[in-house]
Amino acid sequence: MLVIVLMLMQGFVSAFAAENGYMPDLVSGKKGTLTICCEYNTNGKTFSFSGMKFKCTKVATINVKKGVVSYIPEVNFAVANISFTGMTASKSNEAAKKLYQIAKQKDLKMTASETGSSGCVTFSNLNPGMYLVVQSSVHKQGRDTYSSEPFLVSVPLASGENKNAYWEYSVTSMPKISTYHPGKVPDKPDLPGKNPRTGDTTPLAFWGILMISAGFAITILMYVRRKKDR
Repeated sequence: MLVIVLMLMQGFVSAFAAENGYMPDLVSGKKGTLTICCEYNTNGKTFSFSGMKFKCTKVATINVKKGVVSYIPEVNFAVANISFTGMTASKSNEAAKKLYQIAKQKDLKMTASETGSSGCVTFSNLNPGMYLVVQSSVHKQGRDTYSSEPFLVSVPLASGENKNAYWEYSVTSMPKISTYHPGKVPDKPDLPGKNPRTGDTTPLAFWGILMISAGFAITILMYVRRKKDR
């Protein structure tokens, strides 16, 4: 199957924009929202994915002490031994996959919903923490299917720097979407044990015929010369 990446935006949204500076305390009792929007652009037009199913769950709780942010893993995910502080995008993607495997193994319940006509879905009333977001199933639209990898996002999100640092309680994420086109098969790789095609690839049968013809021609030439000598 041919895979085409439609969106280049990473699903991971950095939670540490103000990590090296001072972060204010969280507002006591205030909860946040996470909006996931799925769309793609083609031929100058933007299309939204309606009915794409997602689910999420909190994997760590945000803690702020004297301006320093840390994440305390939830009990069910402590076994993963993951440090969320200073995490890069690639490490975040690896962690998300690992955490999702734990969620599946423990059959943990996740809050589920799906995108509307705008291509967005919003999870509301979220307690401060790091959230794991997963597409529940591949999305079919026309002849193609669309999917995204699990990703992590902090709600609320640390924004700004130093004295201008603040918590953004309404977070929006646009996951990376890939599409699969059925019926388009890439070139077949060489089979195990088969020598790769390098250099001259002329069929052996051709060379065999050429050698036989050359031998026949030499025989006739020798016969003609012997006849002349007589």
